[in-house]
Amino acid sequence: MIVLRNFANIIDMLLQAYLWIVFLAVIFSWFPLSPHDPTAQKIQHFLKRATQPVFNAFRRTFQLQRYTRPIDFTPLLVILTIYFLRIFLVQTLRNMAVVQNFFQAIFYTLHFVLNIYFWIVVIAAIFIILPRFFPQHTLASIRIPFIHRTTEPVFEFFRNLFHSRLQVQVSDLSPPVDLAPFLTLIAIYILQSLLMRVAALFL
Repeated sequence: MIVLRNFANIIDMLLQAYLWIVFLAVIFSWFPLSPHDPTAQKIQHFLKRATQPVFNAFRRTFQLQRYTRPIDFTPLLVILTIYFLRIFLVQTLRNMAVVQNFFQAIFYTLHFVLNIYFWIVVIAAIFIILPRFFPQHTLASIRIPFIHRTTEPVFEFFRNLFHSRLQVQVSDLSPPVDLAPFLTLIAIYILQSLLMRVAALFL
């Protein structure tokens, strides 16, 4: 039993380390790197070598790009798979409760998805606010297509739901504030709370 627990700890550590490598690879892919920065180029080269074989294997197996173009959800699928395995496989090696760990992994993976999307919406909100209130800021001119494509349909859903552009004028001197990102964040928080309540009934 002690051997299995030690083995589980090693697997958990390796999966967690690779999860961070995938996260960094995704973040680096969002921003253009200067060709004159050798350190950044070396980091990006390492991240590509560490992740592209896995990404390509997932692309060949699941072929998500056929349904999600122009957005590539393969890195997200890899992240969720690693997260699911960390919970299910590692916990099963520790306590052998297969069924309970399976449902626990499902609920926590769904919660993790909502967490990821929460921060994507936060980033989208920042990029919406910056050009309006701080147009001279360096980040105000940055555009990340992935962020826009994954959040704008949800923002538009709330605008259609309320039959409004959800633009609120705070003062005469400032531009209007877009409430769609904030409504999305509230909705994610509510969904996470409901998910944990449902999970408590099964676990």
